[in-house]
Amino acid sequence: MTHSRALQGKSGDFLKINDRVYGLQEITDSAAIELINSKALQRLKGISQEGTYSLTHGFDITRLEHSIGVYLLLKKFNASRKEQLAGLIHDVNHPVFSHVCDFVFGSQAEEDFQDRHFKEFINETELPGILEKHGFKIKELLDLHSFKLLERQIPELCADRIDYILRSFIMQKLASLEKINAFLNALAVNRACFVFNDKALAKEFALLFIKVNNEYYASPYGTAMFCLLADAMKLGLKKGIISKADLFSTDEFVYGKLADSKDSEIINKLELISKKTIVKEDDKAFDYCTVKKQRFVDPGILLEGSVKRLSELDEGFNKALNQLKKSGKEYKLRVLKVNNNG
Repeated sequence: MTHSRALQGKSGDFLKINDRVYGLQEITDSAAIELINSKALQRLKGISQEGTYSLTHGFDITRLEHSIGVYLLLKKFNASRKEQLAGLIHDVNHPVFSHVCDFVFGSQAEEDFQDRHFKEFINETELPGILEKHGFKIKELLDLHSFKLLERQIPELCADRIDYILRSFIMQKLASLEKINAFLNALAVNRACFVFNDKALAKEFALLFIKVNNEYYASPYGTAMFCLLADAMKLGLKKGIISKADLFSTDEFVYGKLADSKDSEIINKLELISKKTIVKEDDKAFDYCTVKKQRFVDPGILLEGSVKRLSELDEGFNKALNQLKKSGKEYKLRVLKVNNNG
């Protein structure tokens, strides 16, 4: 588990995690340990949180690392044990390359393919049995939005959103560990909602979030790379090279099948998934016309016992946020391959 290495005690009564965000942590909850060691969660070691950026940029954040991180964050802020365990399993059904599958199945505007199949998937795993063994019924953990620290709609802060963006800040070298700790120390919980108690840090956090969205998550380049891999996967499904069941295996397994297929249409798509590929927005000569979910936060700031939005308190941030919201548009993208000497 890169950057989230697990060291288990001989009796299985503790699990030490060396996490890239939270540092060395010890997990002693027997249910959490058994869930982490389950086949269902271990599969997430082979699923990239960053989609095609694992192929083009070598970003190595996995869905298992993120899932454990959400658990650790909820634990840090004294969420209930049930909510902590819900955080641990919230991404268990992510398909290969995470949100690339939203482009395969036409749900890229909301990126909710995983959410819509969560309950169905989880009931086919060993997780209900593990939870029942520890005194929980799986139905108690399936409604993730009932856990207000774990999941909230954009632009709210929640454990899921906080953890994945902190990992992106580190991966993209946008924030030092010292700054990450400053963000964490500036967080508080008010009425079951994460807020900041420092306006300056809240603004820095929220502006970095917008930067990651614009330059990675919803950039023309990143969107085109998702489209290209989705095309290769759709061709693989159509031609019987991969199956729908394969989409719930690992990135390496599916990419290997596609790359080894010797199918010229598929190989041509895969070869364009490169750091050297240029993508331009072009209203007339475009290869893809699509949309991409915009991600951002407008955090609450706790001031003298009351909470106000950052956008209410800071005109500069309000302008940046409104500009992002207006940019949630249809992309018309042209893909240009740069040769090895270019």
